[in-house]
Amino acid sequence: HRTSWQRIPSRNSFYYKSPKHKMNYVLTFIFEFDNEDEEYFFAYSFPYTYSDMQNYLHQIESRRLSFCKRELLCKTVLHRRVDLLVIGQDPR
Repeated sequence: HRTSWQRIPSRNSFYYKSPKHKMNYVLTFIFEFDNEDEEYFFAYSFPYTYSDMQNYLHQIESRRLSFCKRELLCKTVLHRRVDLLVIGQDPR
């Protein structure tokens, strides 16, 4: 069982403009599934934890920036914050 995320090596990923897709960029990668009993998940970027996000939002909030306001909308069933961020002038 994998306990953490792993980056696909750059030699196994390709990013190019594709004539088949109107010259839009396409990401292709090679991956070998080595255990059929495991679950595999793929993400475009590295994992960013809820705790990391909350710490970052707290740092921003503590700076008391006039153009940024954080507001608690509600809590999830796991009692985690669901925040509303207002960036710019508050229209209310």
